[in-house]
Amino acid sequence: MSGPRLRRAAPQPRSVLLLLRARALVIGAPIFALAFGALAPSCKRAPPTEEQAPAPAPTTIPEPPPPPLPWFVGSWRGELELEAAAPQEGAGLPKEWTEDPGGGLGPATLSVTIDAERRASGTLEGALHLQLRGVLEDDVLRAQLVSDAPPASPGNDDGPSPEADPTPPQDTAPSSFRGTLVASPGGADSKEQAPLDPPPPLVGTLRLSSGDSLRIRHARVSLERTSAPRGTAPSP
Repeated sequence: MSGPRLRRAAPQPRSVLLLLRARALVIGAPIFALAFGALAPSCKRAPPTEEQAPAPAPTTIPEPPPPPLPWFVGSWRGELELEAAAPQEGAGLPKEWTEDPGGGLGPATLSVTIDAERRASGTLEGALHLQLRGVLEDDVLRAQLVSDAPPASPGNDDGPSPEADPTPPQDTAPSSFRGTLVASPGGADSKEQAPLDPPPPLVGTLRLSSGDSLRIRHARVSLERTSAPRGTAPSP
């Protein structure tokens, strides 16, 4: 005896399957939209980063100051007394040496300017009027002094004639003087080596003679620095 036979479900039409799929899509779309909407902001949002410090401003390095000028640069000035210095004893001395005719004696002022190239220029004013030119070498000032005006033409006591040659003075004329100056910081015997500001005076001797060598003059010189450009270094 055979058992009851199961009844096979009748196949559903194709239209029914399509309807079920459409319902599934309609129901799932909102759910998918909600899920995607919740995830989208988190996907777009950049991960938190540490706050960045502002870039430092560019630093400007100031230019170094110029090197100080040498201690000797500036103006120097000294008062002196011109005295007769011809030998007074010995055989065969000119009469003018023992009986000085005068001229070129007395107080005078020596003004000197020394530049950074160690070149010296200046004037002697007072008992004599002379021009100075020289150089500072190894901290010793060596200079020559010559007349600052050409001598009068022969036979003319009023000064040079209009036709006189305006070239540098002829300091070999009998009426003119010429000579030398040698001076050093503190004098030749000074042992001062430490830097000083102001520097010690330039101390030395001025020796002059007339163009005919009959009048000889000398003076002790002490030049003080009276002015200097800013940035001048102390003396060595």
